[in-house]
Amino acid sequence: MAARTGMTEVITHLRRLVDDAGSAAWTDNQLEDELDLHRTAYTFVELEDVTLFTAGGNVTLDYVIPLAKRGWWERETGGTPVWRVYNYVGALVGTATYTVNHQAGVLTFSSDQAGSARYLDGRRYDVNGAAAALWSERAASIQDAFDFRDPSGSYKRSQWFDHCLRMAQKYEMLSDHSTSVLDFVRDDLQC
Repeated sequence: MAARTGMTEVITHLRRLVDDAGSAAWTDNQLEDELDLHRTAYTFVELEDVTLFTAGGNVTLDYVIPLAKRGWWERETGGTPVWRVYNYVGALVGTATYTVNHQAGVLTFSSDQAGSARYLDGRRYDVNGAAAALWSERAASIQDAFDFRDPSGSYKRSQWFDHCLRMAQKYEMLSDHSTSVLDFVRDDLQC
C-alpha cells in the first residue's frame, strides 16, 4: 500500500532528518506509520486573519495558522477527512479558493474574505519526535556492534552507535513533547 498522498512532503522531510536517502532503511509506509504515532488531530482551529492595507481600503486575503500549531500538516491532497477549512457555520471552503504555504502556515485566498472567521481541521505531525524514535531504533539495531583492530587498522563501530544516540537526543529535545526544562534568570535586575 502506498503512503497517503497528503504525506509526501512530510515523509520526504523526515527521511532527510534520519539520513535515509534512497529509502535504504525504511519504506514510505514505515515512515508514515511512525509519523502517525506522532500525530495530533486538530478540530476547530481558528485561523488568524491578516488584513492588508491598500489604497482602496482594507483587504483580507491571508489567514495564518496560530504560531503554536504551525509545523508539518498533512496536505489538503489527503482529502476532507485530514484537511478541512470552513466558515463559522461549518460550510466547507473549497481548496480552489486558496493556496497554502505549509511551511509558513499561511493560507492565501484568491479574493477578499472581509475578515470572516475561518477554521481548520487537520492532522499535524511532530516530525522531530518521529526522527528521535527512528534514530533510537537505528541505534538499537546496531547495539551489538563492537570495536576491533586488525593488521589494516582500528575500527570503532561504537562511534556509529554513539552518533545514533546523539541524534536521537537532539531530535527529542526539538520535539513537541520534549521533557527538557529551561530556566531563565534575569540578570538585569538589581536587588
